[in-house]
Amino acid sequence: MADPNLFFSLSSNGDTFIHTAARNGNLKLIEAFINYTKNRGGLGVNIIPRDIEADIQKLLRVTNNDGNTALHEALIYRGHLNGGMVQLLVKEDADFSHLPNKAGKSPLYLAVEKGGDNNIVCVEYILSNST
Repeated sequence: MADPNLFFSLSSNGDTFIHTAARNGNLKLIEAFINYTKNRGGLGVNIIPRDIEADIQKLLRVTNNDGNTALHEALIYRGHLNGGMVQLLVKEDADFSHLPNKAGKSPLYLAVEKGGDNNIVCVEYILSNST
């Protein structure tokens, strides 16, 4: 199994590879990470062994220097092009769609701010999957 610390390596802006993949619209990379984690029984970064969902959520909730999660990055940089990305990220951790960044903007706010038909789908998906 890969060293779990590799997954949490940060760039100078505090980005993980998940931030970069979301920003660039690389849905397949994020799906591959999620599948890898599920197939391996987690990353081994939690107290409870094999807590796969918590491992995935822990990485998805990492914030960069701007306070952005991967979901923020997907909405800021790719906007309407990332409906599938937004759905995947929200499906894996619906609660993180409410976390504001340092500018005070939640992913839901960003989806509304971007506008457009595809972002309406994103807004509806976030709202219908939030707890």
